[in-house]
Amino acid sequence: MSPVRRTFCLLVLFDLLITFLIWIIYTQILGLGIKKAFEEEVVQYSYRESTFDIVLSACWRFVPLQLAYALFRIRNPSIVAVMNESDLIFCLFCIFLQFSGDHNHNNIVCYLLFISTFVIAWVEVWFLDFKVLPREAKTRARGEAIGGGSERAPLLHNHYQFPPSNDQYYSPVDSRAGKGHDLLCSCIFMRDVFQNQRMRMSKAKDNWSITWNILHTKDGWRTQQGKSLDDGIVYTQNFPKFGKLFKLEGYVDASPQAVFETTVIKCDEQPKWNPTVLGSKLLQVINETTDISYQIAAEGAGGLVASRDFVSLRHWATKDGVILSSGCAVQHPDAPPTKNYVRGENKAGGWSFFPVAGNPNKCLFIWILGTDLKGWVPQYAVDTALAGTVRDFLRHLQNHMRTLTAD
Repeated sequence: MSPVRRTFCLLVLFDLLITFLIWIIYTQILGLGIKKAFEEEVVQYSYRESTFDIVLSACWRFVPLQLAYALFRIRNPSIVAVMNESDLIFCLFCIFLQFSGDHNHNNIVCYLLFISTFVIAWVEVWFLDFKVLPREAKTRARGEAIGGGSERAPLLHNHYQFPPSNDQYYSPVDSRAGKGHDLLCSCIFMRDVFQNQRMRMSKAKDNWSITWNILHTKDGWRTQQGKSLDDGIVYTQNFPKFGKLFKLEGYVDASPQAVFETTVIKCDEQPKWNPTVLGSKLLQVINETTDISYQIAAEGAGGLVASRDFVSLRHWATKDGVILSSGCAVQHPDAPPTKNYVRGENKAGGWSFFPVAGNPNKCLFIWILGTDLKGWVPQYAVDTALAGTVRDFLRHLQNHMRTLTAD
């Protein structure tokens, strides 16, 4: 089930719970008590006097909608439209009967009960029709374009599994170019490869310089979480070009070189000790200080932010005794977007490893994080997820380095 469909199902559940809660509050304001309220409103139900029919209408929406869109995962908005239209007609019928009778409904909570039913019902229709179904259709189209429409398409596609069609290497009939034509094609291909490599190297170095300047920006950072470098302190600052960036600072009991090799050079091993990363793979080595990697991040903010995957162009170098490994988003044929994960994009940022004066076996680890998680995620959830992720990463890194030191 897609994250946006899960949100819709939770909205339907919220509809039922909030309606029932408002009805309970209404009966308590009337001074009926729980037991008496159930006797008069439920056991001795009367459609002219009882307001429990509003709760029944919420149940009428809840059961079919959960069966249709959670169990059977239907992709048609007609069911929610029919259910809500019939439910609203029923509610209007009850309103005219009840408010025109002698029973006393002169209570603001009673009005709130009817209004909330109308509002939430229409929110459900809007959310399914304008959020859930279009987003899932877009995801399916992208998955079909990449993996042939199979739900079991591999996460990382090997380009050797998809041989090029003959149209890609078309030669005119009766061409006499022969070996000279093949040599020309090979030269053009190698030229394109070298140009691509140069462009990526230039992009990687530019991003490294930008990250270095951000790393040494002292003013403007605001503390968001943490009080001690032993547990990690998270700062935030808005930059005109990159938006909101996070900075984590914390101590790690190991030398800067050891921490660098563990996190950057041995990135494939990171899922073994870091639960915030579900998968990590090196896609391409460009040179001894530049490569392209792929990571799958675990969900965050208690599941509100679903798992994301990232393709990053990384470059590292040492300057003034500080090791800095920067990374930014890039595309790679061996890791196309899939429908299993939302593809996030890393902006300027990276990991830096500062030596600690007087203690060669201690490192000040600083992480500059700027990322676009994509998808429909509230900003407060993004901020909570990113701040929690960087602190969790530091804690797992500290524990892993202690384990390596003990061994």
